[in-house]
Amino acid sequence: LDESDADVAGLKYTQIHTKKEWWRFMKDTFAAAATHEDLQPDRPGGTVLELLTGLQIRQVRVQPVACGGEIHRSAQRCFPAFADGAEDTEPFGPANEWTWSPASSVLGYDHSVSGHFGVYESSGYIVPNASSTVEDFRALRALLTRLEEADWIGPQTRAVVVDVNIWNPSQRLVSAVKMHAEFTTVGRVLPHQVVKTFEYKKWFDPTRAHWYWELLFVVMVLIYSVEEAKEAFLTMNTRRKASAESAVQSGLNQATAQFKSLVRADYLLDAYFEDPWNIMDCLNYTLALIVVAIEIQARWQLHAAVDLINSQTVQNMNINYSSTGGSDGQPNDRFISNFVAMFGPGYLSELAYTLMGVNAVITWAKLFKYLNSFPH
Repeated sequence: LDESDADVAGLKYTQIHTKKEWWRFMKDTFAAAATHEDLQPDRPGGTVLELLTGLQIRQVRVQPVACGGEIHRSAQRCFPAFADGAEDTEPFGPANEWTWSPASSVLGYDHSVSGHFGVYESSGYIVPNASSTVEDFRALRALLTRLEEADWIGPQTRAVVVDVNIWNPSQRLVSAVKMHAEFTTVGRVLPHQVVKTFEYKKWFDPTRAHWYWELLFVVMVLIYSVEEAKEAFLTMNTRRKASAESAVQSGLNQATAQFKSLVRADYLLDAYFEDPWNIMDCLNYTLALIVVAIEIQARWQLHAAVDLINSQTVQNMNINYSSTGGSDGQPNDRFISNFVAMFGPGYLSELAYTLMGVNAVITWAKLFKYLNSFPH
């Protein structure tokens, strides 16, 4: 958040250390930023960024356990750390208002996040109707105030996760932001934030240069993988024939020699992997195929999430929305009825880029394979 802007200035997320400070940040800094006019898609003159699908607030709780009773008249219920206890799924709050939701109930595609004291999945106690409050600062602040007064965060709380999605229509970039604060057994709050930024890409987009590069990369990976498989087969077949001929010369009949050469798969593979460069080739092409598979999965999840966004009911029909997507399926508006998670495709996209970086180093190292082919 830009502290130079008086409208959103306040406590920074990294400055949170207590539960009281978390509530202060959410009610003042976060509420002002999330409802800021610069994130409104209907703002006169257009916007650079838009807040997609509102927001989602959820918490992860642990089940209470009986205390040891070492000290007389001490507390009867204790609340273990998340890694040591079992996740609570029982309703709580006024009239059991807040209920637990499994990860499968989340719209869109989410992914777990890690903290100092555990890995937090997508399940938990989700605040209902939070997305509908991002149009109005007072509405969002009133919701947060009500949660605070009702002790929504208590001694059983071990993590509170706030999810928002930011859309840049000019660059077609999505930023899935996940702010997860861990609540420790000693009352301290540890804030974390993860941002996954990735580009909205269509399956078929000949108007953009990157589409041709991606197509060329996939074709090259498939061609080189097939060629490497053929080389492995020929190498092992040559070894198998040589082994059979050697066995015949040793006195075995032809059928027995062929059988023995076929069942020794490890022996045949050794023939291929005797050349260490073949090991590097296999690793190179395998990683490339994995990257292609991950990118396909990420793109499929992204398009499915966008379809969910565009199918949602607009909350405020009186607002004159400006379409940022149109016929190509990009997100059309911000004010929808339910939050749609987009952290999952962001995680996969980042994973694909990381593996591509590792594979680039392996590809560079393969240059030494051909050094002897050139005078030096």
